[in-house]
Amino acid sequence: MIFITVQVVCALVVGFCVSRLFAGFACVLRARSVSLGVMRETLSGWPQGFRQLSPLLAVVLPLVAGFVRPSAKIANELRIAGYPPSFDDQQFAAYRIVMCLLAFAVAMFAGMLMLFLNQVSLIALAFWVLVVTVMGYLLPSTRLRDRAQICRRQVLRSFPAFLDVLALTLESGQHLASAMQLAVGRLPESPGQPGLRDQIQGILIEIRSGQSRLAALQRFSDRMAMPDVTQFVASISTADRQGVSVTDLLRRQSQQMRVSRALAAERQRTRAERDDERAAHGPRVEEAAREARALEPWHD
Repeated sequence: MIFITVQVVCALVVGFCVSRLFAGFACVLRARSVSLGVMRETLSGWPQGFRQLSPLLAVVLPLVAGFVRPSAKIANELRIAGYPPSFDDQQFAAYRIVMCLLAFAVAMFAGMLMLFLNQVSLIALAFWVLVVTVMGYLLPSTRLRDRAQICRRQVLRSFPAFLDVLALTLESGQHLASAMQLAVGRLPESPGQPGLRDQIQGILIEIRSGQSRLAALQRFSDRMAMPDVTQFVASISTADRQGVSVTDLLRRQSQQMRVSRALAAERQRTRAERDDERAAHGPRVEEAAREARALEPWHD
């Protein structure tokens, strides 16, 4: 009797959630007079993975818009990860809620199936649903953070070569925007992964839209929060303010970055060799210590 009651309650809860979801979708369409064509046009700039959930996002977004606070950190992570500006932090919050609801629905379906087959207890079912729901809510943030870290590593790896090409192009008489455009064309493409090429192209788009280059570069520096990028922007700003050539500063920074990277690689190699040597000689040292203790005279 208890088993049947639990099944009925779970079915009612799932049915109520699904019905409220579709009711909210219909209310949004009626209140805002949004047709499917307009919605598709609005969401056309979103990433492909998010665009597949556009109907659910269109329902959840108006519901969470008044409760989600703007997050500059998530907005910066989205820009670093290469997502378009039309996809902001509130839409990402709606995506997290949709993923949480989908994870809850999948966990409930699988849990009810196992409960029907007498393969799991009620406590295990509740724990399973809780864990899967929390994972569904946290997974988008983890994926976004990993993608942003990949971008930062690629920017750090490509930045010395970019500075060399930029200095060479500036010496030929090009102004900064044209030099950056030519320099970014020499950078290797990374399909499917954001990198320095995408970030520089974003800066050029902002400059073409009428914004000052120093403001666009400063936003790039604030967004990346990397010492090398901050030094690069400071060099450009100092050269513009004092009217001096920036090529020497860029070459000096590029050489400094290469030396720092070589020293870091040498320290890492030395640490790895030390760990390998310790791992290889560790058993011998322990065995010699045991033999030495065995040979010591016994004291009462």
